Amino acid sequence: MIVAAKKKLTVGYHVPEDRELLAALGEISIRHGHLDHILKMMIRTFTEVTPQEAMDATARETSRYLRDCIKKLARSKLGTGAALVRLEALLERCRRVTERRNTLIHVLCGVDEDGNPVAATDDLDIWELFPLLQDLNALSIDMQKLVGDLKKARSKSGFISLALLDRKST
Repeated sequence: MIVAAKKKLTVGYHVPEDRELLAALGEISIRHGHLDHILKMMIRTFTEVTPQEAMDATARETSRYLRDCIKKLARSKLGTGAALVRLEALLERCRRVTERRNTLIHVLCGVDEDGNPVAATDDLDIWELFPLLQDLNALSIDMQKLVGDLKKARSKSGFISLALLDRKST
């Protein structure tokens, strides 16, 4: 994704001029909002509160908090078994996609001595080439698919809903 290349920053702050690149970054931000929302609705599924109550209870919480809350609720409501393992696998995918998103969004943008867009994270001595548009688009597609998988899992015929029904009937 981001190719490491030690570069010296010669120009201060810089916003990439490529409108497609900027649009792709915006799309990633919006899709991550969708991901956090479906995680909040997953909390709703396990707690049986209203959508607004779930939103209010989790307002301004981080993605990590949402994932951790879901894990705790799922262990309590689902017990051990395939449904819990499948959900934990989805939550791990959420963690990885959020990590990829954070790597792209929380950077300092600049240009190197050759005029190439570069980015630095925590170490301002290491500037890496800015990600390619195709990498941003791939992340957006991965996020979209993950949100769909989470929606399906909590739908009436999804594995979470079925496991919750099964637990209630026993």
